[in-house]
Amino acid sequence: MSKKISKKQTKLNNLLIILILAALLLIMSTYAWFTANRTVRIDAINVNVTTVNGLQISANGFDWKTILSNEDIAGAHQANRANGIGGYPTVINQLPSVIAPVSTAFTQASASGAGANQLAMFYGTVETDLATGKYYLTAAKQTDTSTNGFESTQGDNYYMAFDIFLKLSGEDSDLYFTADAEEDVHDNVIKNIDRAARIAIIKGSHSDEVEDSQVTTAYHTLATVPGSNNVYCIEPKANVHNQHALDYATNIGWTTYSATSTQNYDGIIAEIGSANKVELGKATASDTPAYFANAATTKVNSDGLANVQIQPDAGASKGIEAGVTKYRVYLYIEGQDIDCENYASGGYLDYTLQFSLDPFTP
Repeated sequence: MSKKISKKQTKLNNLLIILILAALLLIMSTYAWFTANRTVRIDAINVNVTTVNGLQISANGFDWKTILSNEDIAGAHQANRANGIGGYPTVINQLPSVIAPVSTAFTQASASGAGANQLAMFYGTVETDLATGKYYLTAAKQTDTSTNGFESTQGDNYYMAFDIFLKLSGEDSDLYFTADAEEDVHDNVIKNIDRAARIAIIKGSHSDEVEDSQVTTAYHTLATVPGSNNVYCIEPKANVHNQHALDYATNIGWTTYSATSTQNYDGIIAEIGSANKVELGKATASDTPAYFANAATTKVNSDGLANVQIQPDAGASKGIEAGVTKYRVYLYIEGQDIDCENYASGGYLDYTLQFSLDPFTP
């Protein structure tokens, strides 16, 4: 009888050990990206793009103002003037109202065809390996698609991407860019999803001002090509982390961060298929350089405004030339950010961008 009890007790102890190990694996692995069994969305995206100091902005290259809202961006493709010039018929504005984590290291999606002039974005999926109990990441490459308005469902669009035009009358000037993302708290539940938010812009080519009848050709066909000097990114909450994120980073073996330290992360640069899935703890450029590269973003203190200065093109002396310059804007949640973890899913975000000819003052 005692032997039977001893065997049962041994089995019970073994089961208990397995349960504890499984729980530890679960805690250690959920440090970035939302896992497959969690809500994977960010709701109610609000966008506000403004200019100051003599700059004008447009979503369609024709109607000029100082503030762009959701409605302006969503209606960029519509011809709202009698002669039809007001529309932006070739626009590829991807405007989902629900987004999910993606990752980029700011490379170009493709040299030509679909994806040209776009950032290479990758949508990550995290699944559990039942044999090991660990989490593994796969990633599918994305191509910006036009939604012609804000979509009410997520579909296959996981981030926001849209074109804007800046118009400068007068002499060439320096140009500064700042941006922020704030969580819109609902029901007194704070998710801190804004701490994984990113705002990126690609500087495009330039055209002198022309007559209205030539606008469509002169402005709409301006290129925006990602490159080492063309992409600017702001992480508004770079040095603010929630405790969930800090605990996960420590448990997985990543560098220990403080609540106010700036995180150096690696973005995805190539598709990760199921045959080459990457363990989350090794989703770094040092461990898996074929799929990850350092994302050298411009990170700013959340307590002050950024002064990201747009650099001049080759042969130019200033960041913006007189006339019209095209830019492409990306608003997204970076899956490789330690703050992009399960607790943060299901939040609400307000994005703001601002361009100025003078440095911003905190």
